[in-house]
This record gives sequence, structure tokens and C-alpha cells, in this order.
Amino acid sequence: KLKVIDFKSKQEILPLVEPMFKLLDQTYNTLSTYTPITNEQIKTYKEKYFPFIDKNYVICVEDEHHELVAFAITMPSYSKALQKANGKLFPLRVLAQQIYCHLYTWKPDMVDKYPEAQFRLFRLSSAPGTA
Repeated sequence: KLKVIDFKSKQEILPLVEPMFKLLDQTYNTLSTYTPITNEQIKTYKEKYFPFIDKNYVICVEDEHHELVAFAITMPSYSKALQKANGKLFPLRVLAQQIYCHLYTWKPDMVDKYPEAQFRLFRLSSAPGTA
């Protein structure tokens, strides 16, 4: 008999992180291109990405012996927000420019004076080849 685990808090997910990776290893270990995940990688992923996980987007299924048999980690789609903003991440671009200017000791007003340095890295375009 299978049961979906209902998480009351994010901390309830923490003990299942290692079993999730072990299940992932078991599932994909027969593929010739799969490399097993090391304990060091599990630790790193847990420290680096666990703070971003929302308990409402994690689903775990256990069997009658309370062993993890399936899981899914999902995230909301940002496509509606991007469509509403016409694909432009305006606040993010401004923030990125400010950081870039700070790192290179430029003042933000210098960006307008030097259009060739308009941070092509952060520019989003709707069609390939447009700047």
C-alpha cells in the first residue's frame, strides 16, 4: 500500500533528501551514461539548494514499510509572468547593471555615455540576432 507524505513544514523534508538521491541512483544506475551521485555531492546539493525548496512543491510517496518509493520536486512556472512582461525582466536587468557597474567601479550614468558597453550579457531579445 502506497501513501503520499503530507509535509507540515519544510524541515520534515530534510531527512528524506538522502533517500531521494539514493532512489535516484537506484532508478538510473542501469543507464550507461549515468554517474552515481557521491555523498559529497548530496551534501553540497542539500546545503546549496534546500533553502530554495518550497514544501508545497515536493511530493514523496512511501510504501507500507515507510520506505521512499517515488518523489517529485517541482517549481511554479514563470511563463505567465514573463508573458505579461513581454519577455522583459526589467527590474532584474537594472539590478544586474547596477552590480556590473559596482564591480567595475563605473557609475550608472556612465552606461548612458558608453552605449557600446550596454551589457549585452543581460539583454533579453525577442528574436535571435536582435540587440
